Amino acid sequence: MAQPLMGNLPESRVDIAAPFELCWANFSEGGLTTKAKINDFLLRREVEWDFIPPRSPNFGGLWEAGVKVVKLHLTRTLGNVTMTFEEFHTVLTHVESIVNSRLLYFSSDDPNDPQSISPAHLMFGRPLEPMPKPSYADVPANRLT
Repeated sequence: MAQPLMGNLPESRVDIAAPFELCWANFSEGGLTTKAKINDFLLRREVEWDFIPPRSPNFGGLWEAGVKVVKLHLTRTLGNVTMTFEEFHTVLTHVESIVNSRLLYFSSDDPNDPQSISPAHLMFGRPLEPMPKPSYADVPANRLT
């Protein structure tokens, strides 16, 4: 007689729903964690938290704009190319460098001051610079392929 892969779940943990509809649920601690419980937990610690409605990324504001910029750079760079994890990680690192180098605002009104503030300044204290590409000028042409 074959044993079931999972035990019988309590009725409160069984719900017919679309995929990812119940992503806010946490079943790992033996019970269902609801939005109300999360709100109570955060309120006790004086954290103000707002949930956005499902399937409405326009409520996300600035972070959704950042996601849109990353998607735009990835689709322009990759198109429909299939990549390995390492290749995708390299492309994503370059896109991250581009996005974090975008200007937030200028630090002074002086047009001779080239320094401006970007997210990289806030994270690293300096602008991001891409790694220099190696020079192949001294390599014979037959060794480049």
